[in-house]
This record gives sequence, C-alpha cells and structure tokens, in this order.
Amino acid sequence: MTKYPICNHREETTPRIFGQTFVLCWRCTGVMLSLGLIVIIRCFVDISFGASQVVMGSLMMLPIVIDGCAQYFFEYASTNIRRMITGIAFGVGFSLVAFIFYY
Repeated sequence: MTKYPICNHREETTPRIFGQTFVLCWRCTGVMLSLGLIVIIRCFVDISFGASQVVMGSLMMLPIVIDGCAQYFFEYASTNIRRMITGIAFGVGFSLVAFIFYY
C-alpha cells in the first residue's frame, strides 16, 4: 500500500454522496466544512479570546496530528468517525489561530 503524507487516497475512507465517491476523505471533509462554517459565523459574530485563542486553537489542532502520525508511522487504522471529528477540531482550531493574525 502506498503511503501519502497528507491524505491516504483510499476509497473506504471517503464519504459517498448519492452513490458517488466524494473527492476528499472524511478528515479533509471535516476540515473544509468547519473552516467554511467558522468563516460564515465570523461574518456575523466577533469571536476573540485574546492570547488564549492561540493556545486553544493549537490544542484543537493537536488530535489530527497525533491521529495522522499514528496512522502513517504505525499499523493503526483510524475510524471514519474519528477522522471526521479530528478534521472538524483541526478546522476550528486553525481558524481560531488564523483569525487572531488576520484581525
């Protein structure tokens, strides 16, 4: 099996929409959905925690790094639900860190 550093490119880890295989895996789908949702929310609500926002955002990004590295380096297979949850957490955490530098 070929190992990819970003996405695993396996059909069993991608969502199916109306019988068609989605382009992104569950993890990437979670990241994109949460990033899009946070951008829409930020248009209407000012979410700012100050310096703790960077710490909280960084901690929210940590599970995807741990899960991804465990799968890449060890014989560990994550579930699709865990992939989606870690993707959503990463997207929210990334947006918190990115928005503190943007605004």
